[in-house]
Amino acid sequence: MDIKFVDSDDPVSIPATLVRCSGEKRIAAVPENYLHPRPEASLIKLIVRAHQASKALAEPKNTTIEAAATSMAVSTPYFCSLLRLAHLAPDITTAILDGRQPAHLNRKFLARTNNLPIDWHGQREMLGFA
Repeated sequence: MDIKFVDSDDPVSIPATLVRCSGEKRIAAVPENYLHPRPEASLIKLIVRAHQASKALAEPKNTTIEAAATSMAVSTPYFCSLLRLAHLAPDITTAILDGRQPAHLNRKFLARTNNLPIDWHGQREMLGFA
């Protein structure tokens, strides 16, 4: 990607592309060019809710998935989606919390991913971390 500034004749070149993400365009730069990561509050909230779902299921009073979903005031299908996200690879979770996720990875994309692999390597490939 070449960026030309108004007061300069020489463009600045960086290895990056434009990607669409929830109706907006973002610059997807390679990690070493991304000096100031920007954590997304909605993604972080989704990860927190996923871990809350896992804890809700472990509560003795919640004997079924439906009961655990009800205790969190969410639908059963959404609760099941949250449970899958509670088991993301630790490095993926850390990258999201630090704001270093790929540009295409947003809350809507992650919440709607229903075929997330169990193995961490497969998760990295599917979500763009490999």
